[in-house]
Amino acid sequence: KVVGLFVGGLNAASTLSVIIVVIYGANLTINGSMSPGDLTSFILYSLTVGSFVSGLSGLYTTVMKAAGASRRVFQLLDRSSSMPKSGNKCRAHWVIKMVKWSWMTSGLPITS
Repeated sequence: KVVGLFVGGLNAASTLSVIIVVIYGANLTINGSMSPGDLTSFILYSLTVGSFVSGLSGLYTTVMKAAGASRRVFQLLDRSSSMPKSGNKCRAHWVIKMVKWSWMTSGLPITS
């Protein structure tokens, strides 16, 4: 919930700042204090910076997910088993015979 509010707040602030810059820049352009090219450059630069700030919010979300996952992993590692230890009671003997390996395309055997 907190992460959602954080990301949503950053997106709203970013959008609001772009709107304010466009309105103020349009006002300066109409009054002749700024050229349309300068306004366009400034808007592009501010959008570039805004995208990096948005990327930081995504980084924050990823770090929080990793922290939660690592916490759970450490809980599982620290947990003691509820099943009694049975020792080494399972003694199986496996024998694999008559195995032939070959390349699928050539049919040449890999081992002899």
